[in-house]
Amino acid sequence: MKILFLTSPGFGHNLPVVSLVWALRAAGHDVVLGTAGATATHLPALARSGLAVVELATVAQVTEVYRTGTADVGLGGLSDKELRGMARRAADTPYHEVDRPFGALSDAMADGAVEFARWWRPDLVVHSRLQGAGPLVAAKLGVPAIEHADGLTSNREITLKLAAELDDAYRRHGVAGFPDRYELLNIAPPSMVTGDRGWAMRHVPYHGGIVLPEWLRRTPDRPRITITMGSILPMLWPRLRPLRWIADVAAGVDAEFVLALAGVDTSVLGPLPPNVRTANEWLPVDALAATTHAMIHHGGSGSMMAALAAGVPQLVLPFVGDEFGNARAVVRRGVGLEIDIDRERVTAAVVRQLVDDESLRTAAAEVRAEVAAMPSPADLVPRVTDLARSR
Repeated sequence: MKILFLTSPGFGHNLPVVSLVWALRAAGHDVVLGTAGATATHLPALARSGLAVVELATVAQVTEVYRTGTADVGLGGLSDKELRGMARRAADTPYHEVDRPFGALSDAMADGAVEFARWWRPDLVVHSRLQGAGPLVAAKLGVPAIEHADGLTSNREITLKLAAELDDAYRRHGVAGFPDRYELLNIAPPSMVTGDRGWAMRHVPYHGGIVLPEWLRRTPDRPRITITMGSILPMLWPRLRPLRWIADVAAGVDAEFVLALAGVDTSVLGPLPPNVRTANEWLPVDALAATTHAMIHHGGSGSMMAALAAGVPQLVLPFVGDEFGNARAVVRRGVGLEIDIDRERVTAAVVRQLVDDESLRTAAAEVRAEVAAMPSPADLVPRVTDLARSR
């Protein structure tokens, strides 16, 4: 059986599907991933994970869409006060800046996706939540489709918004609407599901391989706190304005801080105290979570889901898009804390609470148990292939 995965550009948008791809390949099925890279390193990194990858848009095309979208949002030159206002508006309308840029990215990939699919003839299309070309390709071929969540949210709202942005692409390819058979695959822990439940599947983190350094092969002598901002935000704020609190806060907390910002010039943060470890190499967040007592991150689904799977309390500092919904869900479930872009509120007392609060650790352990009890990607293979046979 042939199964085509279509995902949005950007490394973090591709990682959540890897475990299901592996499960399907291990069961003997042919799988191809169609995507695009936000940088020249993304597609080779995905190929090294064992995936067969087809490039559906160039890095230049993706860069132009991100550049235009960033200019529209206006992140670069805004003051902290203006950023806070924008951030809070985004919290109330979490999809307002998603459909346009990801609609443009989906449109840039749509023709290539249709062309490849018409040649390869997949029996099923699995697409990421923000890849609007997935339903288009499935409807064009008359095959079922599955929307693969990347975090807590699985619902049709954003998918329908993307379809509206792709109206021209639907007309170009003579497609009238969604595929007849369409399912949602939900990786959220049962107590944290947002939107439609769909099919439940355990989130098995994949963030790339690593030869573990010596310090990551042992339990630290004092609490370890990992700080990551994902792969996109450091590009938007190259001077790391949202993290200017690190030196002062770390000096007031008896813990080891791991600043996981590969490829970013952290010297802009000024002199850092000796209990801050700067990781210049790529460190998979799931490997970090294995020996971490708490995580501080931007609310990206990859970082959040890795912390949930590891049972690690988290402090979320959301900036754009669904990061606000993720942060609120973390607080609502009791597994962490939230501070918005108002960085002055990140204090040593807040970080100590993150490490010492037993209620946070108890709730995080409960969610870790929920995740472990969910069906694995291998468990989902028969259900996925039954849907493909229903065409």
